[in-house]
Amino acid sequence: MLSYWHGLRDGCVGLLESRLKWGGPLAVQQLCASGIPQLLIDLLAINLSDASPQGTDGSKDQIGLSPVGVVWTISSICRCLSGGALTFRQILVKNEHIKFISDLISDVHLKLIRCWVGPGGGKDGVRDIINAVIDLLAFPFVAVQNAPGFPSATASVNSGFLLNMGSPGGRVCMEDKDLVKAIETNMRKYIQILLEVGVPGIILRCMEHMELKDVGKPVAFLAKMTGQ
Repeated sequence: MLSYWHGLRDGCVGLLESRLKWGGPLAVQQLCASGIPQLLIDLLAINLSDASPQGTDGSKDQIGLSPVGVVWTISSICRCLSGGALTFRQILVKNEHIKFISDLISDVHLKLIRCWVGPGGGKDGVRDIINAVIDLLAFPFVAVQNAPGFPSATASVNSGFLLNMGSPGGRVCMEDKDLVKAIETNMRKYIQILLEVGVPGIILRCMEHMELKDVGKPVAFLAKMTGQ
């Protein structure tokens, strides 16, 4: 049962995330064919544009997503990426998408989350949304890292183990070789987009909002990106 502090769309996104998590590749493919990834991206964009300091004390109607709903949405998008090469290109190989995904871990947004007194707020909420965004942005690196022939020593040096934990990208090389090939083909462009948007700097700044024990994934992502 959802509490007063949840957004009205949290329940739908939570059920969707559960289906993607437990429904297997077929569920992912069906939802991708229905255009769900783009709908989730649009939902995040709308929710981010509506976010304001006035909403953190609960005085504003919760018509969108709460912080925990945002994390579920990011997780759902990440799981959808294993649905095929077309979904990967439509979601991650676009400047505007990377821009507002990275805006979710901007100073302004993280301060709003830290002030949120409901589920998904506070220090734990800041950690959860940062890790969710890192998981999403790291998907291509994890998928390629797990492809046959990738040297395991390099994966270790570049903190690949931390990024691989719980990532759907780790199973891609076994399930969809065409997707891995598409990721490898678009990797240079993807890294260029990350640099154009300023993702490395955004990640460095977002770590200032985290406790030292929680910075493992952001550091691992920067190490992996540097190693490409």
